[in-house]
Amino acid sequence: MRAEVWGRPGRQPAAGSPPATGRKGAGTVEGNAGFFRDVTAMRASRGPSGAQEPLTERDGHRGGEPGPRWFVALWPPPRWVEQLARLQERLRRGPWPFPARWVAPPLLHVTLAFLGEGDPSRRNDVLACLERAARSMPPFAVRAGRLGAFPDLSRPRVLWLGVESDGGALDALARRVRDALGEAGFWFDPKPFRAHVTLARLTPPGRPERAVGGRAGGWEALWKDMDSGISDPWPVAEVALVRSRLGRGGPEYTDEGRARLGKE
Repeated sequence: MRAEVWGRPGRQPAAGSPPATGRKGAGTVEGNAGFFRDVTAMRASRGPSGAQEPLTERDGHRGGEPGPRWFVALWPPPRWVEQLARLQERLRRGPWPFPARWVAPPLLHVTLAFLGEGDPSRRNDVLACLERAARSMPPFAVRAGRLGAFPDLSRPRVLWLGVESDGGALDALARRVRDALGEAGFWFDPKPFRAHVTLARLTPPGRPERAVGGRAGGWEALWKDMDSGISDPWPVAEVALVRSRLGRGGPEYTDEGRARLGKE
């Protein structure tokens, strides 16, 4: 079966644009993208060293006119959103060598699968895939992991907080979501799943150790030793299909439906 591709290049926002602060609830799908492109049309996101890094929702908007993009996500509970916002504020006061675009707290999430741009009339078909994947897994909890950066700590472009689960439950959920999408013929970004919440993007990337006492590896040591301060568990009971549209102030997310875990 030829995979339907939800993805085409879009317009990149101007550097330094502030992120959108709102997130909309589930609603009706507007418009119709009405086309699909070959997988080769998706731009591979690569770091300065040439190593691939996870494609983000913002990456899907480069070049040409922006259109809605779709992804499958886990939304953190309110307590986690508050703690993530405090972590961002603490990091914002850190020794960053370059300006950073901080993700607005209401938009923080874990991406299970990035679908790119697709035909909104297939929304219910995608939701059916999520329901099949979710109902075979019981709810579970995740916890805060270590802080990290893409493509690596020596030349960071994206700052993130990792999330972890017992028994590989989070990885299993992402795998089942991707398997269900693939079996139905939907394309998704094939890069390996790395569970994380994106906190900020550095502009431009560079060598941050120069900003920490001028000694090589200083920034990396500081970052590795920093604690997120988040100890509460994050209960995972549902997955969400999210539509992302690039507005003048940054991406705007709309919940297009959810599938509950363990619901037969």
